Amino acid sequence: MSRVEAMRKARDFEVVKIQNILKEHSSDPDVLICIFEGEDAKYYGSRIDSVFRGRNRKNIKCKGRNNLLKLKSKVESNKYLSKIKILYFADRDFDFNYTTHGNIYFTPCYSIENLYVGSDVLDRILCDEVGICSIEEKEIYDLLHANFEIYLKQADSELLTLHSWLMCQVKMSETNTSIELNLKNTKVEEFINITCQKIESKYDIQSLYDKFSLSHMIEEKELEYSSDLLLKNAGHLSYRGKYMLEFFGSIVNKMLQECNVKGGQGHFGVTRKCQLSISQDSVLSTLSQYARTPSCLTDFLKHHAK
Repeated sequence: MSRVEAMRKARDFEVVKIQNILKEHSSDPDVLICIFEGEDAKYYGSRIDSVFRGRNRKNIKCKGRNNLLKLKSKVESNKYLSKIKILYFADRDFDFNYTTHGNIYFTPCYSIENLYVGSDVLDRILCDEVGICSIEEKEIYDLLHANFEIYLKQADSELLTLHSWLMCQVKMSETNTSIELNLKNTKVEEFINITCQKIESKYDIQSLYDKFSLSHMIEEKELEYSSDLLLKNAGHLSYRGKYMLEFFGSIVNKMLQECNVKGGQGHFGVTRKCQLSISQDSVLSTLSQYARTPSCLTDFLKHHAK
Protein backbone atom coordinates (compact mmCIF):
# COMPACT_ATOMS: atom_id res chain seq x y z
CA MET A 1 0.00 0.00 0.00
CA SER A 2 1.35 3.40 -0.98
CA ARG A 3 1.62 6.29 1.48
CA VAL A 4 -1.20 8.11 -0.31
CA GLU A 5 -3.46 5.04 -0.09
CA ALA A 6 -2.64 4.63 3.59
CA MET A 7 -3.52 8.27 4.29
CA ARG A 8 -6.79 7.96 2.38
CA LYS A 9 -7.68 4.79 4.28
CA ALA A 10 -6.98 6.57 7.59
CA ARG A 11 -9.21 9.48 6.60
CA ASP A 12 -12.01 7.11 5.59
CA PHE A 13 -11.67 5.33 8.93
CA GLU A 14 -11.97 8.61 10.85
CA VAL A 15 -14.97 9.78 8.83
CA VAL A 16 -16.86 6.55 9.46
CA LYS A 17 -16.14 6.64 13.18
CA ILE A 18 -17.24 10.26 13.48
CA GLN A 19 -20.44 9.47 11.59
CA ASN A 20 -21.11 6.62 14.03
CA ILE A 21 -20.58 8.94 17.00
CA LEU A 22 -23.01 11.50 15.60
CA LYS A 23 -25.56 8.79 14.89
CA GLU A 24 -25.45 7.46 18.45
CA HIS A 25 -25.66 10.97 19.91
CA SER A 26 -28.67 11.86 17.78
CA SER A 27 -30.59 8.86 19.14
CA ASP A 28 -29.44 9.43 22.75
CA PRO A 29 -27.96 12.85 23.71
CA ASP A 30 -26.74 11.37 27.03
CA VAL A 31 -24.85 8.48 25.42
CA LEU A 32 -21.35 7.66 26.65
CA ILE A 33 -18.95 6.92 23.78
CA CYS A 34 -15.92 4.82 24.73
CA ILE A 35 -13.09 4.42 22.26
CA PHE A 36 -10.73 1.47 22.72
CA GLU A 37 -7.75 -0.21 21.15
CA GLY A 38 -8.60 -3.63 19.73
CA GLU A 39 -10.40 -5.94 22.17
CA ASP A 40 -9.76 -3.83 25.29
CA ALA A 41 -13.49 -3.37 25.95
CA LYS A 42 -13.42 -6.91 27.35
CA TYR A 43 -11.42 -5.52 30.27
CA TYR A 44 -12.81 -1.99 30.56
CA GLY A 45 -16.52 -2.60 29.91
CA SER A 46 -17.64 -3.87 33.32
CA ARG A 47 -15.38 -1.41 35.12
CA ILE A 48 -16.88 1.54 33.25
CA ASP A 49 -20.43 0.31 33.88
CA SER A 50 -19.78 -0.08 37.62
CA VAL A 51 -19.10 3.68 37.81
CA PHE A 52 -21.42 5.00 35.06
CA ARG A 53 -24.41 3.10 36.42
CA GLY A 54 -27.35 2.99 34.01
CA ARG A 55 -25.55 5.13 31.41
CA ASN A 56 -26.04 4.02 27.82
CA ARG A 57 -22.53 3.07 26.65
CA LYS A 58 -21.46 2.57 23.04
CA ASN A 59 -18.04 1.31 21.99
CA ILE A 60 -15.84 2.26 19.07
CA LYS A 61 -12.82 0.09 18.29
CA CYS A 62 -9.56 1.36 16.83
CA LYS A 63 -6.70 -0.70 15.51
CA GLY A 64 -3.78 0.45 17.62
CA ARG A 65 -2.87 3.52 19.66
CA ASN A 66 -1.85 5.68 16.71
CA ASN A 67 -5.26 5.33 15.05
CA LEU A 68 -6.96 6.07 18.37
CA LEU A 69 -4.92 9.25 18.85
CA LYS A 70 -5.60 10.38 15.27
CA LEU A 71 -9.31 9.83 15.77
CA LYS A 72 -9.20 11.76 19.05
CA SER A 73 -7.53 14.70 17.32
CA LYS A 74 -10.09 14.63 14.52
CA VAL A 75 -13.02 14.45 16.93
CA GLU A 76 -11.76 17.33 19.06
CA SER A 77 -11.45 19.56 15.98
CA ASN A 78 -15.09 18.91 15.07
CA LYS A 79 -17.43 21.49 16.67
CA TYR A 80 -20.44 19.18 16.32
CA LEU A 81 -18.86 16.66 18.70
CA SER A 82 -17.85 19.06 21.47
CA LYS A 83 -20.84 18.31 23.74
CA ILE A 84 -20.71 14.52 23.44
CA LYS A 85 -19.30 12.53 26.36
CA ILE A 86 -16.35 10.66 24.84
CA LEU A 87 -13.65 8.73 26.74
CA TYR A 88 -10.53 7.19 25.23
CA PHE A 89 -8.59 4.20 26.57
CA ALA A 90 -5.09 3.45 25.28
CA ASP A 91 -2.07 1.30 26.10
CA ARG A 92 1.14 3.02 27.12
CA ASP A 93 3.32 0.31 25.52
CA PHE A 94 7.05 1.11 25.87
CA ASP A 95 6.50 4.87 26.02
CA PHE A 96 6.67 6.02 29.64
CA ASN A 97 5.80 9.60 28.63
CA TYR A 98 2.16 8.71 27.95
CA THR A 99 0.13 9.49 31.07
CA THR A 100 -3.58 9.86 31.74
CA HIS A 101 -4.93 13.36 31.13
CA GLY A 102 -8.18 15.01 30.10
CA ASN A 103 -10.52 12.42 28.64
CA ILE A 104 -7.88 9.84 27.70
CA TYR A 105 -6.74 7.05 30.00
CA PHE A 106 -3.35 5.41 29.50
CA THR A 107 -2.50 2.15 31.24
CA PRO A 108 0.11 2.50 34.03
CA CYS A 109 1.76 -0.60 32.54
CA TYR A 110 2.52 -1.77 28.99
CA SER A 111 -1.09 -2.78 28.26
CA ILE A 112 -4.22 -4.10 29.95
CA GLU A 113 -2.89 -7.67 29.66
CA ASN A 114 -0.28 -6.88 32.33
CA LEU A 115 -3.16 -6.27 34.75
CA TYR A 116 -4.13 -9.94 34.44
CA VAL A 117 -0.75 -11.12 35.73
CA GLY A 118 0.17 -11.29 39.40
CA SER A 119 -0.10 -13.33 42.57
CA ASP A 120 -3.17 -11.32 43.61
CA VAL A 121 -4.91 -12.34 40.36
CA LEU A 122 -3.93 -15.98 40.93
CA ASP A 123 -5.26 -15.83 44.49
CA ARG A 124 -8.70 -14.69 43.28
CA ILE A 125 -8.76 -17.42 40.64
CA LEU A 126 -7.80 -20.10 43.17
CA CYS A 127 -10.49 -18.93 45.55
CA ASP A 128 -13.41 -18.35 43.18
CA GLU A 129 -12.75 -20.65 40.21
CA VAL A 130 -10.83 -23.54 41.72
CA GLY A 131 -12.28 -23.42 45.22
CA ILE A 132 -8.95 -23.46 47.06
CA CYS A 133 -9.59 -21.32 50.13
CA SER A 134 -6.76 -19.59 52.00
CA ILE A 135 -8.49 -20.50 55.28
CA GLU A 136 -9.78 -24.04 54.79
CA GLU A 137 -6.95 -25.21 52.50
CA LYS A 138 -4.18 -22.90 53.63
CA GLU A 139 -1.37 -25.40 53.00
CA ILE A 140 -2.19 -25.87 49.30
CA TYR A 141 -3.07 -22.19 48.88
CA ASP A 142 0.22 -20.99 50.35
CA LEU A 143 2.19 -23.58 48.39
CA LEU A 144 0.75 -22.52 45.03
CA HIS A 145 1.02 -18.84 45.89
CA ALA A 146 4.69 -19.12 46.90
CA ASN A 147 5.62 -21.16 43.82
CA PHE A 148 3.90 -18.70 41.50
CA GLU A 149 5.88 -15.86 43.06
CA ILE A 150 9.06 -17.77 42.21
CA TYR A 151 7.93 -18.42 38.62
CA LEU A 152 7.03 -14.76 38.11
CA LYS A 153 10.41 -13.59 39.39
CA GLN A 154 12.16 -16.08 37.10
CA ALA A 155 10.10 -14.93 34.10
CA ASP A 156 10.80 -11.31 34.99
CA SER A 157 14.53 -12.03 34.98
CA GLU A 158 14.64 -14.25 31.89
CA LEU A 159 12.55 -11.87 29.77
CA LEU A 160 14.42 -8.68 30.69
CA THR A 161 17.00 -8.89 27.90
CA LEU A 162 14.31 -9.67 25.32
CA HIS A 163 12.25 -6.65 26.30
CA SER A 164 15.25 -4.35 26.54
CA TRP A 165 16.12 -5.34 22.98
CA LEU A 166 12.50 -4.98 21.78
CA MET A 167 12.19 -1.60 23.43
CA CYS A 168 15.28 -0.34 21.60
CA GLN A 169 13.95 -1.67 18.28
CA VAL A 170 10.54 -0.07 18.79
CA LYS A 171 12.10 3.30 19.62
CA MET A 172 14.34 3.17 16.54
CA SER A 173 11.45 2.12 14.30
CA GLU A 174 9.81 5.50 14.97
CA THR A 175 12.42 7.10 12.71
CA ASN A 176 13.69 4.06 10.80
CA THR A 177 10.87 2.62 8.69
CA SER A 178 12.99 -0.34 7.59
CA ILE A 179 12.58 -1.95 11.03
CA GLU A 180 9.70 -4.46 11.20
CA LEU A 181 9.25 -6.84 14.13
CA ASN A 182 5.84 -8.47 13.45
CA LEU A 183 5.45 -9.36 17.14
CA LYS A 184 1.88 -10.58 16.59
CA ASN A 185 3.32 -13.68 14.94
CA THR A 186 5.37 -14.65 18.01
CA LYS A 187 4.60 -16.37 21.31
CA VAL A 188 6.34 -16.02 24.66
CA GLU A 189 7.24 -19.74 24.70
CA GLU A 190 9.51 -19.09 21.73
CA PHE A 191 11.75 -17.27 24.22
CA ILE A 192 11.32 -19.15 27.51
CA ASN A 193 10.59 -22.69 28.62
CA ILE A 194 7.68 -22.71 31.06
CA THR A 195 7.57 -25.65 33.49
CA CYS A 196 6.80 -26.18 37.15
CA GLN A 197 10.47 -26.99 37.66
CA LYS A 198 11.81 -23.67 36.39
CA ILE A 199 11.31 -20.83 33.94
CA GLU A 200 14.36 -20.82 31.66
CA SER A 201 15.53 -18.67 28.78
CA LYS A 202 15.89 -20.25 25.32
CA TYR A 203 17.22 -17.20 23.43
CA ASP A 204 20.22 -14.90 23.26
CA ILE A 205 20.87 -11.58 21.53
CA GLN A 206 22.07 -13.19 18.32
CA SER A 207 18.99 -15.39 18.10
CA LEU A 208 16.84 -12.25 18.32
CA TYR A 209 18.58 -10.77 15.29
CA ASP A 210 18.06 -14.07 13.48
CA LYS A 211 14.36 -14.29 14.39
CA PHE A 212 13.63 -10.63 13.62
CA SER A 213 15.59 -10.25 10.39
CA LEU A 214 14.30 -6.71 9.76
CA SER A 215 15.74 -5.40 13.02
CA HIS A 216 18.68 -3.04 13.58
CA MET A 217 21.94 -3.47 15.47
CA ILE A 218 21.87 -2.11 19.03
CA GLU A 219 24.86 -0.99 21.08
CA GLU A 220 25.43 -2.53 24.50
CA LYS A 221 25.01 0.80 26.30
CA GLU A 222 21.56 1.26 24.71
CA LEU A 223 20.50 -2.19 25.93
CA GLU A 224 21.74 -1.40 29.42
CA TYR A 225 19.84 1.89 29.45
CA SER A 226 16.62 0.14 28.39
CA SER A 227 17.12 -2.59 31.00
CA ASP A 228 17.54 0.02 33.74
CA LEU A 229 14.42 1.84 32.58
CA LEU A 230 12.33 -1.34 32.54
CA LEU A 231 13.52 -2.34 36.00
CA LYS A 232 12.78 1.16 37.27
CA ASN A 233 9.23 0.77 35.93
CA ALA A 234 8.41 -2.51 37.69
CA GLY A 235 9.92 -5.01 35.25
CA HIS A 236 7.24 -7.41 34.01
CA LEU A 237 4.54 -4.72 34.30
CA SER A 238 6.38 -2.89 31.51
CA TYR A 239 6.96 -6.01 29.38
CA ARG A 240 4.80 -6.76 26.36
CA GLY A 241 1.42 -7.56 27.89
CA LYS A 242 0.45 -10.35 25.50
CA TYR A 243 3.68 -12.22 26.33
CA MET A 244 3.07 -11.86 30.06
CA LEU A 245 -0.55 -13.01 29.77
CA GLU A 246 0.57 -16.03 27.72
CA PHE A 247 3.09 -16.82 30.45
CA PHE A 248 0.43 -16.45 33.15
CA GLY A 249 -2.07 -18.73 31.41
CA SER A 250 0.56 -21.34 30.67
CA ILE A 251 2.07 -21.55 34.16
CA VAL A 252 -1.30 -21.51 35.94
CA ASN A 253 -2.55 -24.33 33.70
CA LYS A 254 0.59 -26.36 34.41
CA MET A 255 0.32 -25.76 38.16
CA LEU A 256 -3.29 -26.93 38.24
CA GLN A 257 -2.46 -29.96 36.07
CA GLU A 258 0.16 -30.97 38.64
CA CYS A 259 -2.47 -30.71 41.37
CA ASN A 260 -4.67 -33.11 39.38
CA VAL A 261 -2.09 -35.92 39.54
CA LYS A 262 -3.45 -38.66 41.80
CA GLY A 263 -1.81 -39.72 45.02
CA GLY A 264 0.16 -36.52 45.45
CA GLN A 265 2.58 -37.63 42.73
CA GLY A 266 2.63 -34.26 41.02
CA HIS A 267 5.30 -31.59 41.34
CA PHE A 268 3.78 -30.02 44.45
CA GLY A 269 3.14 -33.27 46.30
CA VAL A 270 -0.53 -32.50 46.87
CA THR A 271 -3.74 -33.57 45.16
CA ARG A 272 -6.62 -31.18 44.56
CA LYS A 273 -8.91 -31.87 41.62
CA CYS A 274 -9.14 -28.75 39.42
CA GLN A 275 -11.24 -28.42 36.27
CA LEU A 276 -10.14 -24.91 35.26
CA SER A 277 -8.15 -24.55 32.04
CA ILE A 278 -7.21 -21.08 30.83
CA SER A 279 -7.69 -20.64 27.09
CA GLN A 280 -5.62 -17.94 25.42
CA ASP A 281 -8.41 -17.35 22.90
CA SER A 282 -10.89 -16.14 25.52
CA VAL A 283 -8.70 -15.18 28.46
CA LEU A 284 -9.46 -11.43 28.29
CA SER A 285 -13.15 -12.11 28.85
CA THR A 286 -13.04 -15.16 31.14
CA LEU A 287 -10.53 -13.69 33.60
CA SER A 288 -11.57 -10.04 33.37
CA GLN A 289 -13.27 -10.07 36.79
CA TYR A 290 -10.05 -11.28 38.42
CA ALA A 291 -7.72 -8.79 36.74
CA ARG A 292 -6.34 -5.87 38.70
CA THR A 293 -8.17 -2.52 38.64
CA PRO A 294 -5.56 0.22 39.24
CA SER A 295 -6.61 3.17 41.37
CA CYS A 296 -5.75 5.57 38.54
CA LEU A 297 -8.45 3.94 36.39
CA THR A 298 -11.05 4.18 39.16
CA ASP A 299 -10.14 7.83 39.74
CA PHE A 300 -10.37 8.58 36.00
CA LEU A 301 -13.83 7.02 35.69
CA LYS A 302 -15.20 8.65 38.83
CA HIS A 303 -13.95 12.04 37.69
CA HIS A 304 -15.75 11.79 34.35
CA ALA A 305 -18.91 10.34 35.88
CA LYS A 306 -19.57 13.49 37.92
